[in-house]
Amino acid sequence: MKFVQRFYPQIPIVGFLPHGGKAKDISIKPICERSIDILYAGGISYKFIEQSKPDFKEFTFDAKKIANETYEELINNPDRTTEDVIEEKLLQNGINLSDNELLNVIEKLHYIDMMAVSYYREKTVKTLVDAGFKVTLYGTGWEVCDWINNENLDYRGRVSADEIVDLMYDSKIVLNTMTWFKDGTHDRVFNGMLAGAVAVTDSSIYMKENFTDNELVMFELEDIDKLPHIINDLVTDKYKMQKIADEGRKKALQFYSGVESFNYFTDRIVEELGKRNHQCFILDLNRSNQEGEHSFKAFTDFLAVRADAAIGFDGIGLKEDMFIELWDSMDTVALNILMDHPLRFHPTMQKHPRNYVQFCCDDNHVDYVKKYFGDTVGRVEFMPHAGTYNGKLNLEGYDKRPYDVLFSGTYYRPQSYLEQIDNTFKDNELLRVFYHNLAEYMIDNNSITTEQAVLDVIDMMELSLAQEQVKQLFRFSEPIDWMARMYYREKIISIIAEAGIDIWLLGRGWENHPSANLSNVHIINDRVPFARTLPVMAEAKINLNVMPWFKAGTHDRIFNILLSGSLPLTDSSKWLKEHFQDKKDIVYYKLDACEEIPQLIKHYLDNSDEAKAIIQNGFDIVADNYVWGNIVEQLIRNV
Repeated sequence: MKFVQRFYPQIPIVGFLPHGGKAKDISIKPICERSIDILYAGGISYKFIEQSKPDFKEFTFDAKKIANETYEELINNPDRTTEDVIEEKLLQNGINLSDNELLNVIEKLHYIDMMAVSYYREKTVKTLVDAGFKVTLYGTGWEVCDWINNENLDYRGRVSADEIVDLMYDSKIVLNTMTWFKDGTHDRVFNGMLAGAVAVTDSSIYMKENFTDNELVMFELEDIDKLPHIINDLVTDKYKMQKIADEGRKKALQFYSGVESFNYFTDRIVEELGKRNHQCFILDLNRSNQEGEHSFKAFTDFLAVRADAAIGFDGIGLKEDMFIELWDSMDTVALNILMDHPLRFHPTMQKHPRNYVQFCCDDNHVDYVKKYFGDTVGRVEFMPHAGTYNGKLNLEGYDKRPYDVLFSGTYYRPQSYLEQIDNTFKDNELLRVFYHNLAEYMIDNNSITTEQAVLDVIDMMELSLAQEQVKQLFRFSEPIDWMARMYYREKIISIIAEAGIDIWLLGRGWENHPSANLSNVHIINDRVPFARTLPVMAEAKINLNVMPWFKAGTHDRIFNILLSGSLPLTDSSKWLKEHFQDKKDIVYYKLDACEEIPQLIKHYLDNSDEAKAIIQNGFDIVADNYVWGNIVEQLIRNV
């Protein structure tokens, strides 16, 4: 990279991109079951070197002398780059050149690279076979070596690159000597690691910065006589070999995005993966081109070894073409955690990485994916949202908390979504009427799913549609799904406010609520970071929840309410009722009986001991089953 920056300044942007490995759909055998002790794949270029030498007569100085001195220096100091040594030798011989002239010399003397690489390739293999180790060798040019008939060497000539990768899956050790890259790497290393072998390679600055000896075994070319001792330490400890091989494959990836709550969730997943000794990288898609630990540059360094898993929320980092190609090339498992109804994510379900697993927060959503996208989404599971556990339950001072009732969430005018429909379908009266009918039907039938409501309205309007047309109606029903949510948020807050109960609101848009000007309605803040909402929840006796339109699912708000030591007052779902008992672990209200909510609030404000008993029971359930550690265990099972 530095070479290009110096000698090709006309190239405005130069970045570092390490080689990548190719994971194959081949089972990973334990080290002890592999038939090849040490595999080396790579040729030597002694024959080709002679053809690559320039006509030294074209130089105005003794270039052959410069070349010989450069080669000797590289052999004696193999940590140096060829271009640096050429420049040094020119100056030592009193030859001062411009950068353009120097570039021309470096290009014409590039054969020196091949000479140095070939020298150390031969020396590495010969050192091991002379020490009694069995080496299986592939590559061209080795016939010129006078030791080619060594009894410990199994020389098999040339095969294709794909065949070499296959052989790595049956190798205990994949041996590598770098092409003359002193701050880079080579795909042989990563292919070996991906194959579940122990990768043994000479070092580079990059390799030392990015890998530990628990993942990769490195040696120094200037100390190549120590290599037999390094290999012997490995082959005499099969447990150590297996551990290094396993660690070399263990990597995970997450993404930051523009959704602040997702970033918080990402941090929790990475935290839990770290507790389980998984290496993780978070790519910040908002600042990927900047410097820093979450940049693309750092990302490429991390991916020097295959990532076992790429984890994203709502398809982030998994649906884009560049990422699809990347994960497919590395055979990485793409784990997509949907935080909302899959009707929002049709394109992602139709186009995604090959090894793709989708998680839904509602059992009905799982059924939806299986029914309508079963041909493109092969693996889909239910995964409940998770709460953040920060220690023991603390109910001291419960009666003195400053907020009686709190709701944390956004508010938008329900009518705005109908306006959106009118604008979208202003030239299609049939669809405009369809979605207005859908809105009315969902409000009147608040126990059914959005997808069932769509099907019911299709029947009501006597429409004859193919399945692909029905899927399109699902996809464009998202505004109505949101409209129904906001309708009930608006209605419930209005009922509480009109009953004279003090309620505190935390989130965007509440200044537009019809009851915003009432004296008992308190807007805490327009917007605070997700992490800061959790301690605010802990300052409330009762936290109100209005579910998204999840009829067989859950929401992290409920779990965080209980973990913060507050009483959740929420509408129910099939899943919630199966896991939390009303008035024992949680308190439910009914969407079609919202007028009863003020009575429930007053009851539990007047009976704090009863409220605290419910909180304790609910807390125990959530802490044991619905925290981020549980989520991570489910993710790991799918990798």
